[in-house]
Amino acid sequence: MVNRSRSASPEDRARLISGQAAEIDARQYEALSAAAEGCDAVVAFGLFPSCAAARLVAEQRGMRYMLGTFCPIWLPSQHNRPHEYPGHPLPAGVTDNRLLWETDIRTKNALFGEAVNG
Repeated sequence: MVNRSRSASPEDRARLISGQAAEIDARQYEALSAAAEGCDAVVAFGLFPSCAAARLVAEQRGMRYMLGTFCPIWLPSQHNRPHEYPGHPLPAGVTDNRLLWETDIRTKNALFGEAVNG
């Protein structure tokens, strides 16, 4: 992985995150494809790109997929705001968490979409 510079712009950090996501997704897909042989289901925990790779393996093999999380703030909720990513701040003045989670979907598509959907 690449060492992030504190002086990098939010846009540069966002590009770095996208690149790292693509690398993680590809490596996890390869590892999980082999590990899923003979399994009935895939249970995923961890970083978004790793979980996306696990879900893709499960979908391609017609297997059940379940996602777990160690921290509930990563799950959409009307009670919690989503996490902000570099280069993708949450809109100022918006307090409705449901709207903020809709923004989070667009952010994740911008950061991870190419790696996950490519």
